[in-house]
Amino acid sequence: LPMGPLRSLALANFSTKMARLDATMESSNGNTHVATLQKWREAGKEAEFLVEMTRGAGEVKPRTALEVAQFLAKGSPTMSSICREILAARIIDTLDPEKYKQHQKLIIGEATPANAYWIMATIRALQIDARILHAGLSNKAKAESTCTRCVTEL
Repeated sequence: LPMGPLRSLALANFSTKMARLDATMESSNGNTHVATLQKWREAGKEAEFLVEMTRGAGEVKPRTALEVAQFLAKGSPTMSSICREILAARIIDTLDPEKYKQHQKLIIGEATPANAYWIMATIRALQIDARILHAGLSNKAKAESTCTRCVTEL
């Protein structure tokens, strides 16, 4: 595939652990392509699954939601930036109807589906609602995915 090296670079640039996940999947004749991600979503595989797939020998297994999110964000400049944006946009604040009229929203654009999945799983590990919206969704699914806080996959 001509996009293979660029895709691998995009995964490695996103997170060292994402690159590890992709390499692990490829070594077992799997992949981190859209069809695989869809199967993972349907099976409910999210943050804990990603931790198990990427935890190296000797790395302590995270026990709390915060530790899981920290594990997934470590080695990812993108996730560090997203976490700062969540704090800056006051996404986790209690709803203030007088100030905001509604819950705050943050839309994150990510072109690589596997990276978008990682973002969603990490944010959900923090107990923040996150969804992936993409071109493959039916109109009904897009309507059902309208949410307070969204992760967008381009």
